[in-house]
Amino acid sequence: TESIIKKALLLFNEKITPIICIGETQDEFERKETYSVLEKQLEPILTAISKNENRSIIIAYEPVWSIGTGTTPENAQLKKIFNFLADLCNQKSSQLDIRFIYGGSVNEKNIHELKQIKTIGGFLIGNASTTIESLEKIIDQ
Repeated sequence: TESIIKKALLLFNEKITPIICIGETQDEFERKETYSVLEKQLEPILTAISKNENRSIIIAYEPVWSIGTGTTPENAQLKKIFNFLADLCNQKSSQLDIRFIYGGSVNEKNIHELKQIKTIGGFLIGNASTTIESLEKIIDQ
């Protein structure tokens, strides 16, 4: 966490928007610890960088268990997670401009459904971006 904070502050100094990636493991997900894990990952970062008023950051929720597996959380669960993140960020650092994005097995088959979640402002597209055909299908949707 300390190195992430240092890097975010360095990026602020260079007028670059940091992307902070957070997410739980499969074991944490199965033990229903998602919210506590995300709060534990994000809170110290928000506390440290919230002194930087009028700055922007991007928070990427990437459940570790989903990356590259083809499995994504259900939309209802993602809505709850992103609402939780928005509430947490508003409590801890209301002076930051925060955008939320999702990454974790985003592909042409699930992008339409994922786009329905209003609190998601973009996507980190991994494996599906490695071929132009897949990426074009995602963009088209």
